[in-house]
Amino acid sequence: MVAASGESLRTTVTAGDRPYGDRTYEVLTVRRGGDVVQAAVDTHEATEQLRRLSLALVVSVLVSVLAAGLVAGAFSAIGRTGCHAADGRGAGPAATVRGRRQP
Repeated sequence: MVAASGESLRTTVTAGDRPYGDRTYEVLTVRRGGDVVQAAVDTHEATEQLRRLSLALVVSVLVSVLAAGLVAGAFSAIGRTGCHAADGRGAGPAATVRGRRQP
């Protein structure tokens, strides 16, 4: 086909490679002078790498959300116990007004 027309042909070929699953190859066929030349690329590794990177991104986002929740919970607990009171005795922020203790 390429030899007769002289145009390039790009195709996708899927071949069974059990037990690892099917492999997909991108094949380019061109005419160079009097020769027909083919180049094939296995897209399996690129697809697997993309899947691994996507999984790593999802896991890192979940860990970040969990860590943010734990930090927010810790700061919320500190606010409820009054550890940041101005008089240093843990009485809470509402109990101290301008350095004087309220009765």
